[in-house]
Amino acid sequence: MGTVSLSDIFADEKRVAVLGAMRNRDMTAHEIAAYMGLPASAASYQIKQMVLAGLLRGTRSDEDARVVYYRRESQQIRSYLRTIQQLLEAPDTRQVSNSGTEVVLYICRANSARSQIAAAWSRMMFPSHVNILSAGVAVRPIHPLTIVVMAEVGIDLEDSSTTALDAIRTIPTAVVSVCDSTRKTNSKLFQDAARYHWSTPDPAARNDLQEFRRIRDDLRGRVEEFVTRW
Repeated sequence: MGTVSLSDIFADEKRVAVLGAMRNRDMTAHEIAAYMGLPASAASYQIKQMVLAGLLRGTRSDEDARVVYYRRESQQIRSYLRTIQQLLEAPDTRQVSNSGTEVVLYICRANSARSQIAAAWSRMMFPSHVNILSAGVAVRPIHPLTIVVMAEVGIDLEDSSTTALDAIRTIPTAVVSVCDSTRKTNSKLFQDAARYHWSTPDPAARNDLQEFRRIRDDLRGRVEEFVTRW
C-alpha cells in the first residue's frame, strides 16, 4: 500500500464517486476529471492520491501510448473497508430479454485472445442461464498461446472458433470491450446494453507465453469481480 491512507481517500465524496463509477470500466485522466467536475490539474492530484493508496493502477493504451487508462484495484477495498465494498458494488441495472435469458458479449479487435479468455472464464463462473459470447471487429484465428494458457488451467479451447462482430444477431444484456480499439464500437453499437470497458494489453503483440499468462490471470480477476455483482 502507498503513503496515503484509505481513510483519507474515502473521506472525499468525489473520490468515492469516481471509484464507484469504475466498478467495471477503466477511465482516462480526462474522463476522471470530467466525472469529478474538476480541472485537469486538480484531478491529477486526486488520481495521484488514489494511486499512492493502491486504489488505482494506470496502464498505457496499446492503441495510443500517450493515453493512460486507470483501473480500480478492488482488492484493497474488499480487504480494508467492507462497508465501502458494499457501497461500491451496488448491483448494475441490466435489461433482461423476454425469454429470461441474459447475454454477456466480450469484444476485442481480433477475437483471438483477450475476448476468448474473458468469455472462457465467464462460462465457468456465471450462472447457467447467462449466455456468454465473444467476437472481434477484425477476426483472426485463435492464437495458439491462448489455447496453451487456458489448457494450463483446465479450459479446453482447442476447437474454439472466432466470430465476427457483425455476425452477432443476439441482443446482449451487457457488452464488455476488452481492448481500447473496440471501446468506441461498444458505445456506438450497443446503446441499449450495459456497457463496460476493460483496458487490457494485447498479449499477441508480444507473442510471449508469460504475457499470455498474465493477461489470463488478470482477466480471471476481472470476471470474478464482475460475477459477484451480476
